Amino acid sequence: MPGLSESPTSDFPVGSLAVREEEQAIDRVLTSKHFTKAPLLSSFLDYVCRQVWSDQIARISEHDIGVKVFNRAVGFDPREDNIVRTYARLLRKRLQEYYETDGKDDPLCVEIPKGAYVPVFVPNYGKLSAPELSRLSSEATLTTASSAHPIRSPWGGLSARRLLLLFGYTALWICVTLLVVLRIQQIHLENKPSHELWKALFNSSVDTFVVPADSGYNILGGITRKQLSLPDYLRGSYLQLPLPGMDVQRSMDLYSQQYTSFDSLQIVAGLSRLPEIDARRFFLRSPRDLRMDDLKTGNVIFIGSIMTDPWVELVQKSLNFSIRYNPEMHNAWISNEKPNSGEAPFYRSHWNEPEHETFATISFLPNLGGDGHILVIQGLDAAGTQAAAETLFNGAAITFLKSKLSSNSGNIPSFELLLQTTSIQQNSTNTKIIASRLY
Repeated sequence: MPGLSESPTSDFPVGSLAVREEEQAIDRVLTSKHFTKAPLLSSFLDYVCRQVWSDQIARISEHDIGVKVFNRAVGFDPREDNIVRTYARLLRKRLQEYYETDGKDDPLCVEIPKGAYVPVFVPNYGKLSAPELSRLSSEATLTTASSAHPIRSPWGGLSARRLLLLFGYTALWICVTLLVVLRIQQIHLENKPSHELWKALFNSSVDTFVVPADSGYNILGGITRKQLSLPDYLRGSYLQLPLPGMDVQRSMDLYSQQYTSFDSLQIVAGLSRLPEIDARRFFLRSPRDLRMDDLKTGNVIFIGSIMTDPWVELVQKSLNFSIRYNPEMHNAWISNEKPNSGEAPFYRSHWNEPEHETFATISFLPNLGGDGHILVIQGLDAAGTQAAAETLFNGAAITFLKSKLSSNSGNIPSFELLLQTTSIQQNSTNTKIIASRLY
C-alpha cells in the first residue's frame, strides 16, 4: 500500500473467517481514494487493527501509537503533545466519509469509538442478505471466551445470563458511586465556611425575604436632598408631588416603577445559586412591599444601606457599625459607636475619585421576633456592597469569625464586620476585615 512499508495483511494468519473478513474490510479502506494519499491515517488504522489481530490490545495506547506510528521518542508525553488525539479525530471523520461514499456497500465496517483507539468491526446490516445476517447471528451466539480473536463487538460471546449479571453489577456499581459522590458533596458542603450561615438563613421552617436596594428612593434623595422616615416612605405620598426639575409625569414614574441596582442583581443571583436554598421559602421582596411581620416571623436579607432602603435604619439602631447619611451634603460615612483600641470613630470614602478607599459592613442579628435572622449587606458605595457580598460568598467572613470563637459548635453567633476595600471604577479589590463585634 502506498505510504506503508509493508502490506496491511502480511505476517498474520488467516485461519479465522472473521479475521479474513476484517482484513478484507481494512484492505478496501486502505486502498480507497480516501486513504491512499493519507499515509499517517493509513498507518494509524493499520497499526491498531494489527494489534487487535495479534491479541496485543494492551499495546493500543496513546503513547504507543505516538511512538510506533508518529515516530515520537520513547519519552513522548501525550499530555504535552496531542498528535494522537488530533489524528484519531481525523481518522474517525475519514472513515465516516468512506462509508458514506465508496464504502457504503461494504458488508463490514470498522469504527474507532470516541475516547478509545481499539477498532471495532460491525456488520453493515443495511447491506447484508438474509443468509449473511443469519450466519453472523449464529457466530455471535457460538463465540466463546476461548476464541483466538474474541473482541469483535462490545457484547459478542456473552450469554443472556452473563449479560444480566454484567448489567446488575454495573447498576450496583453506579448506585454505590452515586452514593459516594453525593456523600462527598454533602461533606464538602458542610465543610464550606459559609455553610452554617446560609443554613441558618435558608431553611424549610420559615420564609426568607431577600430585599434589594430601591434605586428610585436613592435617586429621589439625591434630587430632594432629604432623607425620609420609614412611615413616609411606606405611605409613598411624597412621590406624587412634582420633584425639583421634574414634571408631574416623571415624578409619578418614580412612584409607579420599582428600580434596583446592578450590584443588587448580582448578589440576588449569587444567593439564588446557593445549594442551601429552599425554593419554596425563598422570596424576593421590594422594600416598598416589605412588612413589619416579615421582620418578626421570617429571615430577611437586606442588600444596601439607609441611602437605598429606609428599613435598614430600623435594624441598625442596635448596631455598633452603622452607615450615616447627610442628604444635604450628599455624604455618607460609617459610624463606630464604641471604638476599640486602634479603631477610628468613623470611616469615610471619596466617591469622586476613580480609585479610592471605601468601606462596608456585614451584620447578622436576630429578627424582631427572636426566632429568625436578619443579614444586612451594605457599603458606602456599590464597590463596598460588592466587597461585603463577596466576603460572604467566598467564606472569608465566617472563616474570620471562627478564628475569633473559642468553640466550634457550628452555630453562628450574631456579629458585625467592618470591611475596607479599594474601589476601582466601582469594582472592589483588596478587601480585608478591619474590625468586628461578636454577640
